[in-house]
Amino acid sequence: MQEDAEVTVSEMNDSFDIHQNRRLETGWVKDVTLVDSARKLFTGRLRWDENQGYDMIWDGDKPEMANRPEFEYVLDSILEDKYGI
Repeated sequence: MQEDAEVTVSEMNDSFDIHQNRRLETGWVKDVTLVDSARKLFTGRLRWDENQGYDMIWDGDKPEMANRPEFEYVLDSILEDKYGI
């Protein structure tokens, strides 16, 4: 078989006896909207995974405060207090 050819389901099943031992949920994403006192809207996704920690992906502009340490953690804490899981 050619080395750069895509692997197929048949090829995998013919080559291995495949079992899933368990499934771990190691990360999540929350869609968020922030509105400041001037009614400016900021939207994005707050991401967390157990290996990389927090990351905020903004759809456009981000608030100045977003550059400060612990911004993502504090935002997540507020969301958890407000909405739970």
